[in-house]
Amino acid sequence: MIAYFRDYCREHLGQSGVSDYKIASKLSTSYVFRNSAEELTALSTVVRTNPQDATAQYLLGTLHFSRGLTDSALEQWLLSRKSNPKIPVLDASLGRALLHEKHDAERALSTFRDGLQSDTTNVTVYLGGDLALSLLSKPASERVQVLEKYPNLADTPSSLIFELILNLAEAGDFQRAESLFHNRFFPREGGGTNVRQVWVEVELQKMLASARDGHCTDALVVAEHLGAPQLDLPFTHDGLEPTLQSARTNYQLGAAYPSCAKPEEAAKKFRLASAASAPDQIVWAWRAAQKLPGFDGKQWQERLQPALAQAKSRSDTSSYSSGGTTLLVCSRAH
Repeated sequence: MIAYFRDYCREHLGQSGVSDYKIASKLSTSYVFRNSAEELTALSTVVRTNPQDATAQYLLGTLHFSRGLTDSALEQWLLSRKSNPKIPVLDASLGRALLHEKHDAERALSTFRDGLQSDTTNVTVYLGGDLALSLLSKPASERVQVLEKYPNLADTPSSLIFELILNLAEAGDFQRAESLFHNRFFPREGGGTNVRQVWVEVELQKMLASARDGHCTDALVVAEHLGAPQLDLPFTHDGLEPTLQSARTNYQLGAAYPSCAKPEEAAKKFRLASAASAPDQIVWAWRAAQKLPGFDGKQWQERLQPALAQAKSRSDTSSYSSGGTTLLVCSRAH
């Protein structure tokens, strides 16, 4: 932007700024976020002067998008992509806009797939592709193939590893899913997903799969040792209790027990789950209550409405979610 501004100033002084334009057009767009009126003026001038400047077109698109001008942003990004499809972050930005603003999962997926080639270490293109595939009801195995394309899984950010683990579990590859927890450090992120949630989720899915397949001994062993510390997984040594006592965990346990001739244990878990009242637990409480005698749909509708309003308020005021581990409570709710 400094180079673009320098050229803009030179032009207004009656000088040539062509050399600065050329310098600016070759610099990286990574971590560049435009939003000021001065930048809008400068970039608009650059694009008018040189319609082939893909970098300026991309930056102008990001500026329009920051102002809520989605169609204008898409127009600039598509022009930029036509001139130079290799600009870093371009496919990620375009794909997210198509997915979240235009609700066009097919085009978003195609864009994210291009990003896998042009922007290989950008986590957004992987998580975006994963979310687009989910919305298109593609199998977990196909989502795994996208996530596994990340160039170095050993150094993969936690958000992507969590999503890969959950997709592997959904695909039934529990051994590989569990292996990805080992020899890896999981940093805590404010507002992010806790590795303990993902670990418990994988074990719950393994238990449910065993119960469905009639392997009740295996399913009950998993259920019994759900909170047991694993020698080489330090995060299992403490901090599991909130997840173990959650409405979702109790619901999933309750769902597995009937298949293994444990109706009393199932009812106990459903009662525990149905007593939850926190907004992020209420849906699982409602589902558990439906499994118990005396379910009162009207009463539960009154309980669900405030939680729904609160969830909508959060989604309206939050930035994009990658979709990543929110699948713990969204698409994997089935």
